[in-house]
Amino acid sequence: MNRLKLLFQLICLSALCQMPVVRASTALREMRNLQQQRNVCVLVTDAEPDDMLAILLLLMSGNYKAKCGNGVKIALVWQNDEKRNLLILLFNMARKEEPEIFNGATSVKNDKDNPFDTVETDASKALYDILIEENTRFHILIIAPCRDLTIAVEHVARSHPNALNNIHEIYWAGGWDPNHYKTSYNLYRDIGYSIRLLQIHGLSGKISISSKQVSVYRGSMGSNKFPQLIDKLVEFRHNTFIDKLLTFQYLWDTTLLRSMSQEAVQDVLKIMETGTQFCPADILAAMIMFNTTLIKKTENITYKLIELPKEDAAVWPTVLAMPIPAPQNFPKKVPKKSTDHGPFTSKVIWEINDSERNEGADPKSDELSEFKKTVMMLLENFLNSQSLSRALRNRTIFSTISR
Repeated sequence: MNRLKLLFQLICLSALCQMPVVRASTALREMRNLQQQRNVCVLVTDAEPDDMLAILLLLMSGNYKAKCGNGVKIALVWQNDEKRNLLILLFNMARKEEPEIFNGATSVKNDKDNPFDTVETDASKALYDILIEENTRFHILIIAPCRDLTIAVEHVARSHPNALNNIHEIYWAGGWDPNHYKTSYNLYRDIGYSIRLLQIHGLSGKISISSKQVSVYRGSMGSNKFPQLIDKLVEFRHNTFIDKLLTFQYLWDTTLLRSMSQEAVQDVLKIMETGTQFCPADILAAMIMFNTTLIKKTENITYKLIELPKEDAAVWPTVLAMPIPAPQNFPKKVPKKSTDHGPFTSKVIWEINDSERNEGADPKSDELSEFKKTVMMLLENFLNSQSLSRALRNRTIFSTISR
């Protein structure tokens, strides 16, 4: 046989035999890289009572380890020591590793009624360094104005554009009422930075937007719509964190109403329940992010944001969302001074399995929706963990005394 022909056949045979090995080696390497990837959560929060309850629920979620197993980084908007200490207490009582907390955007006198007076913050600088870490998947929850995150992500996009691939998902409590199109506070309060975040190309397809409008609660989650939750919190007021949470919530409501005109108070009381209640938007966004099976209806929506001058003295505008193509009756009348931004395309969550049109049961009955069942289960897990911890501690003390 021709020696050159034989040599050629042997080379081909060798290459053919090695192909499956190479493919297997590549697949194994990819699997190892996936296993070695760290999962980190980034929370943008102002740590108000509704945020605190939302964070309690996500800490107890069965998906917490998968999403936040390698740490939680918090951009704390309008920070103060009381908020910081309460967050640390919550993580400790939930027996989770303490988060890294960075001071975020704030206003003159740290007053929410004043415009933001900070741009680069400790939080924006820290988040930039965090987001460029290799072999890390980031799961981001926005339940406050997003200035700090926007600045950090913009810096990443300019200096390390490939690092945007590390951002796996963003859940944003920034939706709008589908009937009136008025956007939520977290979206319009710092609208310029919200728009800049939406414009970052590398985040395309990663942003899921939800709001209080996905549920029956609208402006208030209290005894009328979710009595089981309120009753359980009041029952366990002896729990250190729950007591601080309820006190914080009472002071928050009282301060809000005192700062308003009598006419404005009457408008607020039309949607806000009396007694213990929580603003639902942030709680809903956290629950959806960590319990995606609760979602009933979601779709990609292309929309514009219409910036309108506010009628009152507030320095920030009102913002409406205009889905494209817009319904013929919207907008009925837009002032000439309005400004359009967009179009943007985001995944919008329209409905969860707690919506009014799908829930025929009386909210005060024992028949709970899947959303309510999940909330109650997570809350009870937190409370039971405290009881177990106390029992073990007492048992240890008794055992020591017996010796």
